[in-house]
Amino acid sequence: MVYGGARDNVIITKTKNKIIKAYKKNSLIPFLRELYVYLLAKKKKLKFIPKLLNYDLEKKTLIIENAGMSIYDLCKNRHCKKEIFLPNIKEIYQKLIDVGIYHNDIRYRNVLYNEKNDQFYLIDFEWTGPILKDKDFENLLKKMKKIKKDSKSNTKKKSKRSKIKTRRIRK
Repeated sequence: MVYGGARDNVIITKTKNKIIKAYKKNSLIPFLRELYVYLLAKKKKLKFIPKLLNYDLEKKTLIIENAGMSIYDLCKNRHCKKEIFLPNIKEIYQKLIDVGIYHNDIRYRNVLYNEKNDQFYLIDFEWTGPILKDKDFENLLKKMKKIKKDSKSNTKKKSKRSKIKTRRIRK
């Protein structure tokens, strides 16, 4: 199972509380892009990006909080429709754009959901940048554009409904 990052440039180890990403020799640029986003998130206190616990510039490693399960895995395990989470994904994706960064690899595997906190997170920032160059294989951007601009209260209601639906699926 892949937990963010292309297999050819990073080795990923996942534990209950953290994810360790060890970048390979020739993967300095993806490492720096990802490190930049985590450091920016820490500085700006962005709650939709997991916490950077530690990093090593020489070894090109990141240790990141394991903030939840990917939408892809969640729906695969519970047989739910990933599309029910699109309003929430759109909301956090827009927050990233608001700080001047495009994810450029937005997909269900790169969005985590923490059911306990009812919180969504973006991960895997190897392709981020100030310009939209999206590798939108799952057409999430197109799907998100079709969603009407909802008020924040409406989005929160949808989030709670998503939580309830996923709990029902678990039983």
